[in-house]
Amino acid sequence: MRKTEIIAFGLLLLFYLNKIFGLAAIPGFAFLNFVVFLTISIGGFKLYRQSEYKDKTKATLFAVYCGLAFAFGIIAFGAKVWNHSNIVVLIFAILNFILFPLLIFRLLKSKKESATENIRYFKGLLIRSSVILFLCISVLPLPYYIINIYLNREEPVLHNRGLAKRYYDQSIESSQKGEFDEALTFANKSLESNRIAWGHDSTKYDEVYEAFYNAYWGQIKLNLEKGKDEKVLEIAKLIEVPMMVWYGDSCKEEAAVKTIVAGVYQRQNNYKISDSLYIEALHIYKNYFKTKNMYYAVTLQLLANSYREQYYYKDAIKTYKSVIYVLENDSTNYTSENGTSEQKESAKYIVKNVIASANADIGWTYSLRQVYDTADIYFNKAFEEKSFIKYKDYSKALTNFAYHTLNKGDFHKAKEIMENALKVVAETSGEINYDYLYVLDGLNSVNTTLAKYKEAEQGCNKALDILKKITSTKNDYYASLVLQLAFVKHHQGFYEVAENLFIEALNSSSPNSLQYADILDALSSLKSDLTKYQEAFRLAQKATKIATDYFEKENNPHLTKYLRAEAYINYLIENTDQSERMYLKCFSIDTINKMQSKISYGATLNGLGLIKTQRKKYIEADTLFDVTLKIYEKQIGKNNPDYATVLYNKAYLRLSQGNLLESETLFSQSLDITTKTLDSKHDKVADNLTGLGEIRLKQKRVSEAMYYFTRALEIYKTKFKDDHKKIVLTAKYIDICNRK
Repeated sequence: MRKTEIIAFGLLLLFYLNKIFGLAAIPGFAFLNFVVFLTISIGGFKLYRQSEYKDKTKATLFAVYCGLAFAFGIIAFGAKVWNHSNIVVLIFAILNFILFPLLIFRLLKSKKESATENIRYFKGLLIRSSVILFLCISVLPLPYYIINIYLNREEPVLHNRGLAKRYYDQSIESSQKGEFDEALTFANKSLESNRIAWGHDSTKYDEVYEAFYNAYWGQIKLNLEKGKDEKVLEIAKLIEVPMMVWYGDSCKEEAAVKTIVAGVYQRQNNYKISDSLYIEALHIYKNYFKTKNMYYAVTLQLLANSYREQYYYKDAIKTYKSVIYVLENDSTNYTSENGTSEQKESAKYIVKNVIASANADIGWTYSLRQVYDTADIYFNKAFEEKSFIKYKDYSKALTNFAYHTLNKGDFHKAKEIMENALKVVAETSGEINYDYLYVLDGLNSVNTTLAKYKEAEQGCNKALDILKKITSTKNDYYASLVLQLAFVKHHQGFYEVAENLFIEALNSSSPNSLQYADILDALSSLKSDLTKYQEAFRLAQKATKIATDYFEKENNPHLTKYLRAEAYINYLIENTDQSERMYLKCFSIDTINKMQSKISYGATLNGLGLIKTQRKKYIEADTLFDVTLKIYEKQIGKNNPDYATVLYNKAYLRLSQGNLLESETLFSQSLDITTKTLDSKHDKVADNLTGLGEIRLKQKRVSEAMYYFTRALEIYKTKFKDDHKKIVLTAKYIDICNRK
C-alpha cells in the first residue's frame, strides 16, 4: 500500500508541477486529483486494519478518521488552488491539524511501551500527516493572484483574476515611481482583466479605480508643473469616475480637483468659472469636515487671489481676513492621538504660516490700492512669524513685498529684495518653475526701469529658456516674457527687433486682456519713435479702450499710462488742445489717487511741460520739468535715460527762451547720461547732438554745428529709414550749414 501511496503522491506532485510550468494539457485534472485523494484515503484506512489490533471497532474508527483527515487535507490544498478562501482551506484541513499532535502523542507513547509494530505504523501516519500539513500551511500565505496566474492559466476567469491583481500592483508601483503613463496602461489592463474575471459584477473590481485615480492624479500634477493647462482640464474630466467610485461623492479629493481646475481657469482669465469652482470646493470641504478648517481656509485664500486679480480689492481683503478668522478659530487636530510632539508642533506651525501668508496677501492687496502704510503693517505681521521663512508661500510673499517696494517708488530697494527672493525660490523649488519666473520677471522689469539693460536682457532670455523647459505652449505667460524683452530692446534702440518681439507677444496674448492692451500701448510708443503716427494713434486708442473696459472705474490709476500715450501722440501731431485735455485728465487721476510721488505722475507733468513749451508758457513749463526731475531723481536716480529725457526737454525750453548757455549745459548733461546708460550710437544720443548743433548754428559756429549734425545723421541712419522725421530735419540743418 505504501508503494501505491508514493505513486499517488508522485502523480499529484507531477500534476501540480505541470500546472505551474504548463508542460502539457492534462484532461480531467480534477478527476485525477480525486483518484489520488481516494488512494491516500484508502491507504490511511487500510493501515489500521492490521491483525495485531484486538479492538477491531476502535481500529476501524481510527483508520477511517485518518483516511478522512488525509483526504480532506489534500482537498484543502486543492481548494486553495481552485481559488477558494483560506477559511475553506482551514475547514478542510482541521481534521489533519487535530490528527498531527495526536499522532505525535501516540508515537511517543508507543516508544515508551516499546511497541515496535505500533511505532512503525504511527511513524508512517505521522509522515503522511506532516506532508499534508506542510502542503496546507505552505499554500495559506500564497497570494491568490500568483496561484491564478500560474496554476489556473487554463481557466480564463481565474487566470484573469490573478492578472487583474498583478496589473493593479504594477500600476500602483508605477505611480509611486512617477511613471504615470505606464501606471495608466497597467490600470487599463487590470480593468480589462477584472471584467473577464468578474463579468458585469463591477463591485468586485472597484479597487482598480484606485489605480486609475493615482495615475490620473499624478498626470495632473505633472502637467501642472509643465504648464499644460489644457491637458490638466482633459485629465480632470477623466479622473471624475475613478474618484467617485473609489472615494465616493462630495469627498475632499473632489474638492481638491475642483480647486486645481479653478486655478487653470483663473490663469486663463475665465474668472466666472474659476470662482464658481472655488465656491463649490468650499461647500464640499465644509460638508465633508462638518467645519471650516485649514482645507477650507486655503481654498478661500485662492478665491481671494482671484478677486484681487479682477481688481475687486475690497472683496479680496475681506476674504483674506476671513481666512485668518477661520484658522484662528479652527480646533481641528491635524495629527493623530499617537502623533509625536514634533508632528503636533509642525501642524501648529502650518496654521501659523497660512495666517502669515494671508497677512502678506492683504498687504499686497493694499499696496495695489496704493494704501502703502497699511500694506506695510500687514507685510510686517507676516514676516514677524519666524517659521514663515521655511513655508512654501514665503518666496511669493517676499516677491510681492518687492513689488510693493517698487510701487512705493524705491526701485533700488525693490531690486535688492527681488534678488533675495530669487535666491529663496531657487533654494526651495529650483529654477524650472513658475514661481521662479514670477520673481525673475519682476527683477527684469526693475532692471529695465533702472536702465540696467544688459542685466534685464540676460534675465529675459533666461526666463524664456526656463519657460521652454516648462512648456512649449505660447500662452499669456510667454507673451508677458516676450513683452519684457521687447521693452528692453526698444529702450536700447533696436527698433526692428523690438517691433518683431511686440508682434510676437501680441499674437501669443489673449485679445481684450489687460496684457494685450499693454502690448498695444508699447507698440504704439515704438511706432511714435518711428514717426508712424497714424498707426501709433490707432494702437493707442485701442489699448485705451481695452483698459477702460477692463477697470472698474474711470479714475483707476492704472489708466493713466494709456491716456498719456494718446496724449503724447496728439502732441507729436500738433493736436495740442486734445493732448492737453488728456494730460490734464491723467493729472486729475494721479491727484485723486495721491500719486504725486510716483514716476507716472512725473511723466504726466513732463507731458504738460511739453504742451506749455509749445504754447510758449515757459515759466509754467520750467516749473513742471523741475518737479518731474525731483520725482525722477528720488525714484530712479539721475543716471537714467528717463531723467536725461526731461533734461533734454528743459534744454529745448531754454533754447526756445534764447538762453543758449544754460541750454548747452542741459544738452551736455543729457548727452553724458544717455551715452553712459544707453550706447554712443543710440538715437537719443543723436537727439542731444542735434540740440547742440542748433545752439552752435544760432551762435554762427557753423563748422561745430556741422560736426554735431553730421554725427547725429550717421546715428539716425543706422536706426531709421530715410523718410524719418529726424533724418529729414537733420539733413536740412546740414544743408543750411553747407549754404553758410
